[in-house]
Amino acid sequence: MPTISTISPATNKVVLETPETTPEDAAAIAVNSAQSVITKALTLVQKRKEELGRELTAQMGRPIAYSKKKIETMQKRADYLLQTIDAALEAVPGVKEDGFERWVQKEPIGPTLLIFAWNFPYLILVNALVPALLAGNTVILKPSPQTPLVATRFQEIFEEVGLPKGVIQVLVTFTGSTAGGLALRGATAKRFVPLNLELGGNDPAYVRPDADLPYVAAQLVNGAVFNAGQSCCAVERVYVHAVVEYGLTASVWTKDLEAGRGLIQGLEAGTVFINRADYPSPDLAWTG
Repeated sequence: MPTISTISPATNKVVLETPETTPEDAAAIAVNSAQSVITKALTLVQKRKEELGRELTAQMGRPIAYSKKKIETMQKRADYLLQTIDAALEAVPGVKEDGFERWVQKEPIGPTLLIFAWNFPYLILVNALVPALLAGNTVILKPSPQTPLVATRFQEIFEEVGLPKGVIQVLVTFTGSTAGGLALRGATAKRFVPLNLELGGNDPAYVRPDADLPYVAAQLVNGAVFNAGQSCCAVERVYVHAVVEYGLTASVWTKDLEAGRGLIQGLEAGTVFINRADYPSPDLAWTG
């Protein structure tokens, strides 16, 4: 069976070989049981965050302290979704008219494909998985080949706490290139298939003339290198008022970030993952 290799950006070594998979027939889940199952599953995820955090760091290079923190942040997002689901699924009343009763009833749409990125895989996954399950849908997870264990662990944990087998399935195959999003849009445009895309950003920062330069310098550096700069909201360029240009430059140079492998506790800047679809040569450096 063909496999997908996950290469650590810290060592340039293969850390995981994942068999390619295909979706099977999906089972159904009652809407009223989803909330309990999700709560139990995510509680178990939090109990295992040390192990899951180390796995995530090995796959994509994030410093271990941030890996565990992102699993905790994921829980906050899930809690919000669980709290708001009842209102979100309520029927929408229609225009009143004598002799008629009108409303829009919200029903499951069926099998849902979730394709999620490797840079914040737990948070991105929960953003889509929890609402899909709460609305009574079955889900096929398509993780990045750089972080396939995130999907696998979720499937295992959800089934461990009682989710029927087949409600969550994992599809592992290689995808890449900037044409991926356009291909999805083109494929769904020909059919009545809903499509939501969460894409990247191109974010500036502006430094005012009255800014606290040491504080701002630290925030700019952190905003640029957090998660090795691999974030949709990373600081990519800085506009600086001429009055503080030289002072800011001096302040940035005094902000020393320790760099190295992500498994060192307290590390602030991790290694950089390069998209293999864009840079397929094994001779290229994978670390930053």
